Amino acid sequence: MGSTHVNSRKPEVPHAPGHNVTALAVEVFTARGGAPPYRGYHKDATTEIPVKNSDTVQKVCEKIKAVVDPSGSRMLEYTAVDPNNGHDKMRQGHGIHPDETHTAIAHDDDSGLQVVTAPDTPLSTLLNGKVLRVYASMPHGVRDIGVFMSSAAQDESKMTVGKEYLRHAERQPIDLATANELCLLFGAKSGVDTVKVFPPGTIVSGDVVTTLRRYVEDQYTSALMPDQDFKVYMTIGELTAMIGAEPVKNLMGCFGPRMPRVEDVTVVLRRCRTHHQLIHFHTDSSLRTLQLQLNSGHGLDYSGGEVLFVHSAIGALSPQRVAGTVTVHDNTALHGVTEVENGVRASLFLLETKAPATSL
Repeated sequence: MGSTHVNSRKPEVPHAPGHNVTALAVEVFTARGGAPPYRGYHKDATTEIPVKNSDTVQKVCEKIKAVVDPSGSRMLEYTAVDPNNGHDKMRQGHGIHPDETHTAIAHDDDSGLQVVTAPDTPLSTLLNGKVLRVYASMPHGVRDIGVFMSSAAQDESKMTVGKEYLRHAERQPIDLATANELCLLFGAKSGVDTVKVFPPGTIVSGDVVTTLRRYVEDQYTSALMPDQDFKVYMTIGELTAMIGAEPVKNLMGCFGPRMPRVEDVTVVLRRCRTHHQLIHFHTDSSLRTLQLQLNSGHGLDYSGGEVLFVHSAIGALSPQRVAGTVTVHDNTALHGVTEVENGVRASLFLLETKAPATSL
């Protein structure tokens, strides 16, 4: 699948006198997963694509795809959008439906690029005062991780219940009655058996942690318009090429005897500088989630950003995680992440997206 963070580098507009080459601004919105209702499309970047006046709509779409999705791992929707439509922050759902503010131009999926409008329509006529926007799905097969949201949000929906236990300004301990109420509300289990913790140094070495940390920093630095919650998607094969077979084997072993197949695991490197944001209580869409901490909290590299598992026996479990700590939990474990106060939080995730076969 490869690293699929959109628009990692700004394309150069070639100097071609006499060919009427111009830079076309394209807004790129990428899909995020995590706890509903926050999954949806978020603005990732505005990039420039070199186009000629003679380029057809199909040709322009092909040029955009080469920049936005060079690995071919996403579905793309190309639309002409009224810049004053009020949808700049997020469009909910998994598909883009044209309305009075969105005019469909083309879509690109498993069957290839399909131009909805007349392919030879001049782009200037098609846009007519609108902006060109591309909606990029999550990479095929990816089940994403929790989404950081503002701790000041006034949303009172079910998915923000218990936020007072995640905000540092009003942080309270979770008592047993509250823990069981939260688990009942979210349909989650609350036993300790849903979470495993492996101390630093027991699974991978410090050198492996440093290699991964440097890689995600390099990717962040080279990105065109990196999100403060920056993610790089990889395959197990790419991870193995980076850190070696033995560390990957040790990480996969943390799943226990019911180890997932390599093809059923998605790898995500995450770098968060999401100050004054938290992840509300939720259960994951991935069947099991492994997280390797790449740096240390408690004021060393960042403050806040503590994972909080709701636990029926003690109210809540918050593992003390420093660089090298590994945690594994399944999709019945109710958890959230406390407000990030300062610093940068970095992690490696292995997401199991399909259950292993059961021996008969």
